[in-house]
Amino acid sequence: MIKLYNYQQKVVDETRDGLKKGEKGVLIVAPTGAGKSVILSEIARLGKEAMRRVMVLTDRAELLLSNGGTMQDFGLFPTMITSRQKYVYPDADVYLAMSQTLKRRMDQEVFQELCASVDLLIIDEAHKSEFDFFFQDKIKNIDGKTVKVTDLNKFFKPSCKIVGLTATPVRRGKQMQLADIYNRTVEAPTVKEIISMGKLSPCVEYVCESQSMDGVSTRSKGGELDYDEAQQFDVMNKSKVYGGIIKNWQKYTSDTITIAFCVNIDHAARMAKEFCEAGISAKFLCSKVPAGYEEFTGERDAIIEQWKSGEFQVLCNANIFTTGFNYPAIETVVFARHTLSSTLWLQAIGRGSRVCEGKAFFSLLDFGNNIERLQAYDADRVWSLTHKESKAGEAKYRECVQCGAYIPASSRKCTYCGYERPLTEKETVEIELVRYSKDSLSYEEMYKRLDWNNPRMIEMVRNARGYKVSWVIRTIVNEKSLKTYGAKYRAIFTYAQHRQKMKLASVKNPKYWTTKQLKMYGVEK
Repeated sequence: MIKLYNYQQKVVDETRDGLKKGEKGVLIVAPTGAGKSVILSEIARLGKEAMRRVMVLTDRAELLLSNGGTMQDFGLFPTMITSRQKYVYPDADVYLAMSQTLKRRMDQEVFQELCASVDLLIIDEAHKSEFDFFFQDKIKNIDGKTVKVTDLNKFFKPSCKIVGLTATPVRRGKQMQLADIYNRTVEAPTVKEIISMGKLSPCVEYVCESQSMDGVSTRSKGGELDYDEAQQFDVMNKSKVYGGIIKNWQKYTSDTITIAFCVNIDHAARMAKEFCEAGISAKFLCSKVPAGYEEFTGERDAIIEQWKSGEFQVLCNANIFTTGFNYPAIETVVFARHTLSSTLWLQAIGRGSRVCEGKAFFSLLDFGNNIERLQAYDADRVWSLTHKESKAGEAKYRECVQCGAYIPASSRKCTYCGYERPLTEKETVEIELVRYSKDSLSYEEMYKRLDWNNPRMIEMVRNARGYKVSWVIRTIVNEKSLKTYGAKYRAIFTYAQHRQKMKLASVKNPKYWTTKQLKMYGVEK
């Protein structure tokens, strides 16, 4: 069985303490990568051990598989409730249910009885409104209008305890208040604290002056406000933007395992194609495949396996891998979009935050200036169980100067007369990233984690910290490591060549080579 880290055990203990003291619902808040699946599985194990019937609710296949695997490591073999399981054994101790499937089957008596018998309900990614169905009823008020009211006992008995887990307890607009379900929060340590424990990777963040979002309207999607996808695609779907993304990737994170988050399906497909045309292997995964892009995608499991095995470097997606996808080897996160959603932002960044052997840090390339709006990866955040209701933004339009028709403000081309607005000076300038000055990679943290036998990671550190090649030569004292690095990134030199050309047989440690000696060889300064 997996042994919990001290901070994970503390979260479990505080949650149990809250439930024992009579709290109906407890919401666990832990950063992405902090091990929510482990915490969830331990709570489920303790529930079963106490002779309680446990149900875990999740909403994505990735989460279902991830949690199922972790739960088995804790000696739990839950009965699954998915679209593939037509019959469900009614006397199991632990159930793992896809919320969509359970929702569709709640008109069946067997599932009504099953839910009514649950003693402990655990909800993963509890910030999502997907789960509100189980706690809300629709009634007509005195004006005859249909309204939603909270009913925690709609399907579950009054004594049923509820534990939710999330990295981002954020809701907006008319979504149900989290406080209607949960009475208390239990917070894990912050990102900074977990990084200092060595359980999360530090992040090197790059930002740029992004494309203007003036004229792009906002829309409510799943109750959360964000930029209109179609209009944002018009802003990002430009050759200069694609060229800037690829150029900066090559400059700062070349030859890294990369996941890219795009605006929509068309954007992810075009992004993969642009990378390939630049000589960088890439593919995309989305719920649909646009015509003409079939060669850049494939069957889901096969594509993921090819990426993990190194057959291609960049995996592009749109809203597929924001939650529940765990691949610790990811070295670079490309965020090629703008967002107003702190949930989407933090979940996407979290894909690179897992610790992996030989990985000193991960890089974040922010092409939407999101750090300015939503803060950096390791910023301290204050969470709340309540939110203010807000209305979705209205669509913005402008008048076509050629024909006078009203078209979306973000669109350059008029759909009526075909007139195309000239590019502004800002739109013709290629994107240029700069390192964010407050990112989480300190020299001490980098030095402690760096694998000096990994040339790719050494080169990432050199780029991230702005070091010259001479830093590599001075720092690597192992002959084999220097040869490996030279063969991979600086083929013009090897350890032996340095000694021969500069006649430094008496100086065995490159750390002591002088600037003059380096210049004699012609090494970049």
